[in-house]
Amino acid sequence: MKSNVGYMCLCFCLTGLYFVVTGIQYWCPDYLKTVLHVEDHMVSIYFAVTCLSGPVGGVIVGGIITTAYGGYNTKKSHRLMLIIGVCAVLSALPIPWLNSFTAVAPLYWLLLFFGGFLLPSLTGIMISSVGDYQKSSANSIANMSYNLFGYMPAPAIYGAISKITSKESNIPMLVLLYSSCLTIGLLFIGINSIMKKHNTREEDS
Repeated sequence: MKSNVGYMCLCFCLTGLYFVVTGIQYWCPDYLKTVLHVEDHMVSIYFAVTCLSGPVGGVIVGGIITTAYGGYNTKKSHRLMLIIGVCAVLSALPIPWLNSFTAVAPLYWLLLFFGGFLLPSLTGIMISSVGDYQKSSANSIANMSYNLFGYMPAPAIYGAISKITSKESNIPMLVLLYSSCLTIGLLFIGINSIMKKHNTREEDS
Protein backbone atom coordinates (compact mmCIF):
# COMPACT_ATOMS: atom_id res chain seq x y z
CA MET A 1 0.00 0.00 0.00
CA LYS A 2 2.99 2.31 0.45
CA SER A 3 3.47 2.47 -3.31
CA ASN A 4 -0.26 2.59 -4.05
CA VAL A 5 -0.69 6.26 -4.92
CA GLY A 6 -4.37 5.85 -5.76
CA TYR A 7 -5.21 4.29 -2.41
CA MET A 8 -3.21 6.81 -0.37
CA CYS A 9 -4.62 9.83 -2.20
CA LEU A 10 -8.22 8.65 -1.94
CA CYS A 11 -7.73 7.75 1.72
CA PHE A 12 -6.58 11.28 2.52
CA CYS A 13 -9.19 12.73 0.19
CA LEU A 14 -11.95 10.99 2.15
CA THR A 15 -10.28 12.08 5.38
CA GLY A 16 -10.41 15.68 4.15
CA LEU A 17 -14.06 15.24 3.21
CA TYR A 18 -14.88 13.97 6.70
CA PHE A 19 -12.89 16.89 8.14
CA VAL A 20 -15.07 19.41 6.30
CA VAL A 21 -18.37 17.64 6.95
CA THR A 22 -17.63 17.12 10.66
CA GLY A 23 -16.62 20.77 11.06
CA ILE A 24 -19.83 21.90 9.37
CA GLN A 25 -22.05 19.64 11.44
CA TYR A 26 -20.39 20.82 14.66
CA TRP A 27 -20.04 24.54 13.98
CA CYS A 28 -22.61 25.45 11.34
CA PRO A 29 -25.40 26.32 13.83
CA ASP A 30 -23.02 28.55 15.81
CA TYR A 31 -21.79 30.19 12.58
CA LEU A 32 -25.32 30.94 11.43
CA LYS A 33 -26.22 32.47 14.79
CA THR A 34 -23.08 34.47 15.59
CA VAL A 35 -21.83 35.48 12.14
CA LEU A 36 -25.01 35.66 10.05
CA HIS A 37 -27.29 36.51 13.02
CA VAL A 38 -29.99 34.03 12.09
CA GLU A 39 -32.70 33.43 14.70
CA ASP A 40 -32.37 30.30 16.85
CA HIS A 41 -35.58 28.61 15.71
CA MET A 42 -34.68 29.13 12.04
CA VAL A 43 -31.23 27.64 12.60
CA SER A 44 -32.66 24.57 14.35
CA ILE A 45 -35.16 23.83 11.59
CA TYR A 46 -32.74 24.52 8.75
CA PHE A 47 -29.91 22.51 10.29
CA ALA A 48 -32.12 19.48 11.01
CA VAL A 49 -33.59 19.44 7.49
CA THR A 50 -30.24 20.06 5.77
CA CYS A 51 -28.23 17.48 7.71
CA LEU A 52 -30.89 14.85 7.05
CA SER A 53 -31.90 15.53 3.45
CA GLY A 54 -28.54 16.62 1.99
CA PRO A 55 -26.30 13.60 2.68
CA VAL A 56 -29.11 11.05 2.41
CA GLY A 57 -30.24 12.51 -0.89
CA GLY A 58 -26.65 12.48 -2.15
CA VAL A 59 -26.14 8.83 -1.24
CA ILE A 60 -29.41 7.77 -2.93
CA VAL A 61 -28.88 9.80 -6.11
CA GLY A 62 -25.19 8.86 -6.24
CA GLY A 63 -26.00 5.17 -5.91
CA ILE A 64 -28.60 5.31 -8.68
CA ILE A 65 -26.36 7.20 -11.13
CA THR A 66 -23.24 5.15 -10.34
CA THR A 67 -25.18 1.92 -10.85
CA ALA A 68 -26.49 3.23 -14.18
CA TYR A 69 -22.86 3.87 -15.18
CA GLY A 70 -21.97 0.25 -14.50
CA GLY A 71 -20.69 0.55 -10.92
CA TYR A 72 -18.05 2.60 -9.16
CA ASN A 73 -15.09 0.98 -10.94
CA THR A 74 -15.94 2.10 -14.48
CA LYS A 75 -14.23 4.99 -16.27
CA LYS A 76 -17.52 6.88 -16.49
CA SER A 77 -17.97 6.66 -12.74
CA HIS A 78 -14.40 7.79 -12.13
CA ARG A 79 -14.93 10.86 -14.29
CA LEU A 80 -18.25 11.48 -12.55
CA MET A 81 -16.49 11.48 -9.17
CA LEU A 82 -14.14 14.20 -10.43
CA ILE A 83 -17.05 16.31 -11.65
CA ILE A 84 -18.99 15.92 -8.40
CA GLY A 85 -15.83 16.72 -6.43
CA VAL A 86 -15.44 19.99 -8.34
CA CYS A 87 -19.13 20.78 -7.73
CA ALA A 88 -18.63 20.19 -3.99
CA VAL A 89 -15.67 22.58 -3.87
CA LEU A 90 -17.52 25.21 -5.91
CA SER A 91 -20.39 24.97 -3.41
CA ALA A 92 -18.03 25.45 -0.47
CA LEU A 93 -15.78 28.32 -1.60
CA PRO A 94 -18.34 31.18 -1.68
CA ILE A 95 -19.88 30.42 1.73
CA PRO A 96 -17.45 32.38 4.00
CA TRP A 97 -17.85 35.51 1.86
CA LEU A 98 -21.66 35.62 1.88
CA ASN A 99 -23.57 37.54 4.55
CA SER A 100 -27.06 36.45 3.54
CA PHE A 101 -28.65 33.34 5.01
CA THR A 102 -30.77 32.87 1.88
CA ALA A 103 -27.57 32.70 -0.19
CA VAL A 104 -25.64 30.47 2.24
CA ALA A 105 -28.44 27.99 2.99
CA PRO A 106 -28.61 26.25 -0.43
CA LEU A 107 -24.80 26.10 -0.66
CA TYR A 108 -24.49 24.22 2.63
CA TRP A 109 -27.16 21.80 1.41
CA LEU A 110 -25.39 21.29 -1.91
CA LEU A 111 -22.07 20.71 -0.16
CA LEU A 112 -23.55 17.97 2.02
CA PHE A 113 -25.43 16.52 -0.97
CA PHE A 114 -22.28 16.26 -3.08
CA GLY A 115 -20.38 14.86 -0.09
CA GLY A 116 -23.01 12.13 0.33
CA PHE A 117 -22.83 11.46 -3.40
CA LEU A 118 -19.05 10.93 -3.25
CA LEU A 119 -18.53 8.95 -0.06
CA PRO A 120 -19.85 5.45 -0.94
CA SER A 121 -18.36 5.34 -4.43
CA LEU A 122 -14.99 6.78 -3.42
CA THR A 123 -14.77 4.31 -0.56
CA GLY A 124 -15.46 1.45 -2.98
CA ILE A 125 -12.90 2.75 -5.49
CA MET A 126 -10.30 3.15 -2.75
CA ILE A 127 -10.74 -0.33 -1.27
CA SER A 128 -10.84 -2.00 -4.70
CA SER A 129 -7.53 -0.34 -5.62
CA VAL A 130 -5.64 -2.75 -3.31
CA GLY A 131 -5.19 -6.51 -3.53
CA ASP A 132 -7.69 -8.88 -1.96
CA TYR A 133 -5.28 -9.82 0.83
CA GLN A 134 -4.81 -6.11 1.66
CA LYS A 135 -8.45 -5.05 1.83
CA SER A 136 -8.96 -5.55 5.57
CA SER A 137 -5.73 -3.72 6.39
CA ALA A 138 -6.58 -0.95 3.92
CA ASN A 139 -10.00 -0.50 5.51
CA SER A 140 -8.48 -0.36 9.01
CA ILE A 141 -5.85 2.20 7.99
CA ALA A 142 -8.50 4.31 6.27
CA ASN A 143 -10.77 4.34 9.33
CA MET A 144 -7.84 5.27 11.56
CA SER A 145 -7.07 8.17 9.21
CA TYR A 146 -10.71 9.30 9.23
CA ASN A 147 -10.79 9.36 13.02
CA LEU A 148 -7.35 10.87 13.71
CA PHE A 149 -7.25 13.48 10.96
CA GLY A 150 -10.91 13.92 9.96
CA TYR A 151 -13.50 13.58 12.72
CA MET A 152 -11.36 14.50 15.74
CA PRO A 153 -9.42 17.65 14.74
CA ALA A 154 -12.13 19.49 12.75
CA PRO A 155 -14.14 20.93 15.69
CA ALA A 156 -10.97 21.71 17.68
CA ILE A 157 -9.19 23.50 14.83
CA TYR A 158 -12.25 25.61 14.04
CA GLY A 159 -12.66 26.47 17.72
CA ALA A 160 -8.97 27.37 18.13
CA ILE A 161 -9.07 29.71 15.11
CA SER A 162 -12.29 31.23 16.44
CA LYS A 163 -10.57 32.03 19.75
CA ILE A 164 -7.61 33.63 17.98
CA THR A 165 -9.82 35.77 15.74
CA SER A 166 -13.32 36.35 17.12
CA LYS A 167 -16.65 34.56 17.36
CA GLU A 168 -18.11 36.78 14.65
CA SER A 169 -15.22 36.25 12.23
CA ASN A 170 -15.65 34.30 9.00
CA ILE A 171 -12.00 33.15 9.07
CA PRO A 172 -12.61 29.82 10.91
CA MET A 173 -15.26 28.83 8.35
CA LEU A 174 -12.98 29.99 5.54
CA VAL A 175 -10.12 27.78 6.77
CA LEU A 176 -12.47 24.81 7.20
CA LEU A 177 -14.10 25.06 3.78
CA TYR A 178 -10.99 26.06 1.83
CA SER A 179 -9.24 22.91 3.04
CA SER A 180 -11.43 21.25 0.38
CA CYS A 181 -9.03 22.64 -2.25
CA LEU A 182 -6.40 20.18 -0.99
CA THR A 183 -9.03 17.45 -0.91
CA ILE A 184 -10.00 17.96 -4.55
CA GLY A 185 -6.33 17.90 -5.54
CA LEU A 186 -5.90 14.52 -3.85
CA LEU A 187 -9.07 13.29 -5.57
CA PHE A 188 -7.71 14.15 -9.01
CA ILE A 189 -4.33 12.53 -8.33
CA GLY A 190 -5.91 9.40 -6.85
CA ILE A 191 -8.49 8.89 -9.60
CA ASN A 192 -5.97 9.54 -12.37
CA SER A 193 -3.55 7.04 -10.82
CA ILE A 194 -6.25 4.37 -10.64
CA MET A 195 -7.43 5.06 -14.18
CA LYS A 196 -3.85 4.70 -15.46
CA LYS A 197 -3.60 1.31 -13.74
CA HIS A 198 -6.84 0.20 -15.35
CA ASN A 199 -5.62 1.33 -18.78
CA THR A 200 -2.34 -0.56 -18.29
CA ARG A 201 -4.20 -3.75 -17.37
CA GLU A 202 -6.45 -3.44 -20.43
CA GLU A 203 -3.42 -2.97 -22.70
CA ASP A 204 -1.64 -5.99 -21.16
CA SER A 205 -4.70 -8.18 -21.62
